[in-house]
Amino acid sequence: MRPSRLFIPILLAAALATGCARNTFLVHMDDGSQFYATPPIVLSQDKTYYTFEVNGVKRVVDFDKVYYIDRAAQICWENDGTQAFTCLEAFYYY
Repeated sequence: MRPSRLFIPILLAAALATGCARNTFLVHMDDGSQFYATPPIVLSQDKTYYTFEVNGVKRVVDFDKVYYIDRAAQICWENDGTQAFTCLEAFYYY
């Protein structure tokens, strides 16, 4: 096979491995446990809990129990009385 014919399959494989795959972000809890959450990670309007998806299941976690969220995670803020939310880039704890 000629090298030019290998370019497209390699390019497609790289796209699937990086940009096309659904991102997950590591979440560390105060008790030492950790898991990967699928975006969006939504913080309640009153900042008392997070809502996100873990392994296809919606999960609600108290704000005070979350120790750290991956630096690359996009955190979304819940809007007034609607299902909509506003997202920010790279919101994290030290």
